[in-house]
Amino acid sequence: MVKPNGNLITILLIMASLSPPSHGLEILGYSINRVIIGGVLYCNITGEPNPISNAPVYLVCGGPSSTFTLADTVTNTSGLFRIVLTYLQTILFNPSFCGLGFTISPATCAIGTPDAALTAPLKLVGVIHNNTITTAFYAVSLFIN
Repeated sequence: MVKPNGNLITILLIMASLSPPSHGLEILGYSINRVIIGGVLYCNITGEPNPISNAPVYLVCGGPSSTFTLADTVTNTSGLFRIVLTYLQTILFNPSFCGLGFTISPATCAIGTPDAALTAPLKLVGVIHNNTITTAFYAVSLFIN
């Protein structure tokens, strides 16, 4: 009798892994499969915008009691960054509780925060739907003045 129960559990686990999740990000009636976040980071203290290169950028989600980093990247030499979330990360992503964090060296840009950390909200730019994948595009452009 133990063996049939073990087979039943295996079958249920396989069925659960093949079924799509019942929750996740939904925009305009579309279930989002992929999220892409892009932007540019530059400093404008002297009046000329200077791109901030090699700055850590991280997608932070959570609430008032706990937060977690969902994804991270580094800006390129032009201050550009792009984060592409995996399917699992997209399921965990909620734009109401997520934002971007930046760590900027004071030598790169003299900012007035003690830990050189800044946060910025995300802005939905658009949703593209093709046959199998629906992608939500978010942007943020952080200007430090």
